[in-house]
Amino acid sequence: MSVIIWSVLVGVGIALHIFVVMMETGATQGGLRKKKIFALGAIFLGVQICMQTCGILLTWWIKQYLHIAALERIYKTVYVILLIWIGYKLFARLRKTDFPDERKSSPLSLKQCAALSFRTSAEALLLGMTMYYYSSILSFFWVVSLGFLAAVGGFSFGYWNGVRSEKVLCSIDGVLLLCLVCRAVFL
Repeated sequence: MSVIIWSVLVGVGIALHIFVVMMETGATQGGLRKKKIFALGAIFLGVQICMQTCGILLTWWIKQYLHIAALERIYKTVYVILLIWIGYKLFARLRKTDFPDERKSSPLSLKQCAALSFRTSAEALLLGMTMYYYSSILSFFWVVSLGFLAAVGGFSFGYWNGVRSEKVLCSIDGVLLLCLVCRAVFL
């Protein structure tokens, strides 16, 4: 049961981060249709799946061929640092006094969305690497499924409502990630 709850919390924490990033992007877009929003979400999902899968495969390869004795401890440390890094970025947004520019511009092309997805997916690669040891395949499932919903939902929410809720979402996600770090460090 603990693995299921842990996996859901990891998925929710990363999905909230994706939601905030896509909300800011959606707030600047003009003239989008639902079909385009789902296409952009699918591209984001595809990049996230690729990066997490690459991380898992890279870790499997390192384990198979390099035989590093302390590899599990290294990955636990990377996992904790990753969650702290994401949490720090979220709390740093809380200190900003100005909101992102919400002036509407031309809609993102699919190529621009892929570039944005790759820029924000370094975390997905590291998460995939650490999931091999420290989480479960359930975490991968939750991150991917909730990540798609967060990308589409964040983009749509930002498009229609702007970034008014950014600070509240960053606070919630930062606290959640802090709890995940505490659980990883103390258990």
